[in-house]
Amino acid sequence: MAIKVKIFPLFFLFFLICSLYHLQAKSLKIATVDMPKIFENFKEKKEADRQIIARKDKLKKDLSKLKEQIATLEDEYEKNSSTQTLKEIASNKELLVTFKHREEAVIKQTEDNYLHNLYGEIYDKISLIAQKFDYDIILRKKDLIYAKKTKDITEFVISEINKL
Repeated sequence: MAIKVKIFPLFFLFFLICSLYHLQAKSLKIATVDMPKIFENFKEKKEADRQIIARKDKLKKDLSKLKEQIATLEDEYEKNSSTQTLKEIASNKELLVTFKHREEAVIKQTEDNYLHNLYGEIYDKISLIAQKFDYDIILRKKDLIYAKKTKDITEFVISEINKL
């Protein structure tokens, strides 16, 4: 066991040295992308935004209708003081809260799914571009502190993802 523990660091060091030697022998081809810009200019993102806004607007309308129903029942209760009306008011208020929470959760899940799928499409396209143009590394612009030679491929990625 003691031999295995001592051999592993040596093997790792050997692997690291070989990797660094290989990297020095070949100059790296590095590109950068501005992910927020790509995401904001992705046509499918704009369509997803429209769908989410439409869903939120529908929720607002539905909630407004439920609130109007509750207000009508409250007015009726003030006139008649009916126990049945009071029960309906309580039931509709509970329905309103439940409906609102459920719909907000559905909207949030839908947004998360859209984001996940859109980013997946963007990353897939960037991977294809990297392979096609033989880039070794593609970094997000905001994460890059310094590099001697890089090429910003943001506009190219935007044009490629919007061809779909």
